[in-house]
Amino acid sequence: MKNYKFIYFMLITPVVIVNSVFCQIDTSIFKSDNRKHLPIIKGSDNPNSYKLNRNTLYEYKDIYVFIEPHKETGEDIYIVNKNNINKPINDKIMKDEYSYMFKSLNADYFFGIYKNFMFIDSGTGPGLRGLTIIDIIKKKTVFQTASSDPEIDRGKNILSYWDEIGYASKDEINNDKELLNFFDDNYPIYREQKILIDLNDFSKSETDIFRFTVGQ
Repeated sequence: MKNYKFIYFMLITPVVIVNSVFCQIDTSIFKSDNRKHLPIIKGSDNPNSYKLNRNTLYEYKDIYVFIEPHKETGEDIYIVNKNNINKPINDKIMKDEYSYMFKSLNADYFFGIYKNFMFIDSGTGPGLRGLTIIDIIKKKTVFQTASSDPEIDRGKNILSYWDEIGYASKDEINNDKELLNFFDDNYPIYREQKILIDLNDFSKSETDIFRFTVGQ
C-alpha cells in the first residue's frame, strides 16, 4: 500500500519561500461529533459537527456546511449562511437555503474550510489524491492539484503537500533495507517532493525536502 514508509532527506541548499448569528440546532435530531475523527485537512478552521441520519452538518462561525453523501462514492456539499436561518435546522432547510452548492461528479469529498476557502478531496484510494480549493465568496475554483498529506500552516498562510516526481533508483535507497526489500519484490518506490503554496496568491514554491514512499 502506498505511503507505507516515509524516508525524509534535505539538500544543503536553503529554501526561500517566496459576529455570531443565533440559530437553533435541534439537538434531539443531531448528534455531536468529535473533531479528531473529522475527515478535514489539518490546519483548517475548527467546526462543530453534527449527524443527521446519513448526512453531516458542520457549523462554522458564519456558515453551515451540509454534507449529503452519494450511495457509492462522493458527496454533495451545501454552503449556508447563518444569517439566512432563523428556525430549527433540518436537511430540507439546508438544501433550500444554500448560497453555494458543490455537486460531486466523481469521488469528491468535503475536506474543510479555511477563511473563505473550501477544500475538496478527490479519490478512492491511498497515495496521491485530487485537491481542489474553491473560493466560496467568489464561487469559483482557485486551485487544483494532485497531492499527498496536505496541511495548512495558519501562521504563514501556507498550504503544503507532497508531490510525486518520479521513481527512486536502487542506489537512492541503498541504505534502507526495508525499502530495498520492497524494491526487490518489484514494488515501485516513489520519490516525492514537498511543495508549498502561498494562499495569498497561490504562488508555488518547490522545496529541497524529499521523501520515498512505497507504491502498489
